[in-house]
Amino acid sequence: MKSGKLAQSISKLMKSPLAQKLTNNPVAKKLLGPWGGLIIDAGFSGFESYNNPSDPAYHSIGKAAFSGSIDAIKNASVIDGALIGAAYGGP
Repeated sequence: MKSGKLAQSISKLMKSPLAQKLTNNPVAKKLLGPWGGLIIDAGFSGFESYNNPSDPAYHSIGKAAFSGSIDAIKNASVIDGALIGAAYGGP
C-alpha cells in the first residue's frame, strides 16, 4: 500500500463516527491518559519520517521510530508534562 493511500485511509478512519465515539469515551481517555497523545504523535512523526525521501530516516524503521519518539517528546506541551509527572507524584 502506498503511503498516500494509507494516509487517506487513516484520515477517513479518524473522521469516522466510531473514532469520534472512542475519543469521547471516558474509558478510552483513562486508558490513554497523558501518554496517548505522545504515542499517537510519535507514530505519525515516525510514519512521516519513514516515507519522506529527504529525511535521513527514509525507509529505515529504527531511525524513523527514534525520530518520531524524539519529535513527540520535543513537541510535548507543559500540560502533558504536568499530567505525566502527576501520575508518578501522586495526588
